[in-house]
Amino acid sequence: MILADTTFIIDLLRNRHNVEQIKEDFENKNIALSLISISEIYTGLYYTKSKLGEESFKKKLKEIQNIILNFEILEINEEIMISAGKMSAKRLLKGNPIDMVDLIIGATDKFYNIESIITRNIKHFECWGINLVEY
Repeated sequence: MILADTTFIIDLLRNRHNVEQIKEDFENKNIALSLISISEIYTGLYYTKSKLGEESFKKKLKEIQNIILNFEILEINEEIMISAGKMSAKRLLKGNPIDMVDLIIGATDKFYNIESIITRNIKHFECWGINLVEY
């Protein structure tokens, strides 16, 4: 199984960075999303709602819902949150903090023993020592 970072879904929506080709490259593998990515995606959508207008908002909402249907959604649990918290403290002590959302995605990868994370932001996940696919 491959875990898609939120950037991957955003780029699918915007058809950027040759993301369709990456998706095809992993067609024979199950691509999953962390539940936290769902929150990030909807945050972006609702943040831009007033700029989009009601009709465009509804169109984007449907588009997001259709894309999300193509992915297995991985739940977050206490063990994942503890692991993310430990890594956050470690990064803070080194003076190199990472957003908690990315730490939760990294901890999700570790918990579910995922093969790789697909991301444009490899620096957000390098601290986990996991296999990263950059696009």
